[in-house]
Amino acid sequence: MTNATTNNTATEATATEAKPVFRAGTSRAVALDLFTAKLPQRAELGNTEFRKAVIADMMEQQNMTLASAAATYNIIKKYAVANEIVDDFGRTPAEPKPAKTAKKASKQEAKQEEAKVNVARKKDGEVVAEGVTEAEANALIEKARKGKKAALQIVA
Repeated sequence: MTNATTNNTATEATATEAKPVFRAGTSRAVALDLFTAKLPQRAELGNTEFRKAVIADMMEQQNMTLASAAATYNIIKKYAVANEIVDDFGRTPAEPKPAKTAKKASKQEAKQEEAKVNVARKKDGEVVAEGVTEAEANALIEKARKGKKAALQIVA
């Protein structure tokens, strides 16, 4: 057998084996043992009480703080779900909210869709204002009418 063949079989063997993530004796390895030992009780305790019991045992056995034990529990739970030791339990993830940039983009598109018009004098057709919105054009026409100025009209 050549070295290349030996390396391929070694790679295949390690790929199929479950690699232990936590070194033996570490707080996470001990926490994983506590988690798996308490799993049969989860059905009768419920998810919240199960979490409290595992965290309490971790705090007692390893002299951990509550924050450290809770963080370790979360890591162990994610590991257990990822390796299919247990089905996912707890809250269902919230639906992601739509991005705020989409709202801004739709508002900008709405502004761009407004038609731009020109305003001209009725008498000689001379353009007084170019590229204004229809609302602005109507305001100009009304202002001219109230001020008894030359009559204006909207030109496309």
